[in-house]
Amino acid sequence: MATNIIQNVADTIQQAQQNLEIVKSPYHPLKRLRIVLNPVSGIVRDKRETIEKILSEHPEIELDICETKKAGDAKRFAQEGAKAGFDVVAACGGDGTVMEVADGLRGTDTPLAIIPGGTANVMSVELGIPADTAQAIGLLLREQLHTRKIDIAEMDSQTFLLRAGIGYEAEISTTAARGDKAKLGRRAYFQAAFRRLKTLRRVRYKLTLDEQVVVTHGITCMICNSANIGLPNVQLGAATSVSDGLLDIFVIPSASFGSFLRVVASLFHSLLPFLKRAPAPIQHWQAKKVTVETNHRQVVAYDGEYFKKALRTTSQIFPAEISVIVP
Repeated sequence: MATNIIQNVADTIQQAQQNLEIVKSPYHPLKRLRIVLNPVSGIVRDKRETIEKILSEHPEIELDICETKKAGDAKRFAQEGAKAGFDVVAACGGDGTVMEVADGLRGTDTPLAIIPGGTANVMSVELGIPADTAQAIGLLLREQLHTRKIDIAEMDSQTFLLRAGIGYEAEISTTAARGDKAKLGRRAYFQAAFRRLKTLRRVRYKLTLDEQVVVTHGITCMICNSANIGLPNVQLGAATSVSDGLLDIFVIPSASFGSFLRVVASLFHSLLPFLKRAPAPIQHWQAKKVTVETNHRQVVAYDGEYFKKALRTTSQIFPAEISVIVP
């Protein structure tokens, strides 16, 4: 028995090391930094002044700040920054901004830095990046940059970094008003969730998971690269990682209030171990590629942005696509 326990611990440590893949770069002080900033993201809109004040104490660093005005700007600024030879391209904004900058850095050796400035900042929470602007910038000022390779996903050729939602989850993320998000932060999503709960209906999902076909019913389907919900160590499912080369597919079967409470409770199962014995309120699969077919056209969103209404979507994972600077 002791041997089995030791082997299990060793296997767990090995898997954790494979998932993290944190690399220390050779000594190479930061010389050129481009920051792609979304000036209307989240609840803090004075980020530029804060960034400029912090980096004014480091005149040896060439700072270039590009402010986005429309969708696609962040991706373009990132692509141009990589071509121009900037040492690091940073995304300052919410998860949508981070996704666009990451998309722009695909296929390059330029690492991504994240300066959280949105409502949820899920990817920064997933990677342990500080929410404080000064601390986030501090990660770039060390003698050695620590980077981690992470995966990127696509749904019907649309890049997403966190997750794509179909049905209820997509409607929540796209109907929370910008004004509410600025005033209420994450609570704006909870308000949108409760408003929509009254009119929900279950649909049939046919999932083609690599070569496996599963038919199930539920109120929403989520295809995740990151299963984090924006709180440290709180995931939709166990054994998930943005570095494992797999998509995590979740279906919530029911819209009942009891089921809703069980879903919330299951997110905190690590704090309440006795809940692990209860039937799982969320269905979970993993695959490299998944096609989702429904019997009713549903809203589809990626990283909180409206995509389309569809009966069928296909998503796939692209392992270790970019490097991100992490603690």
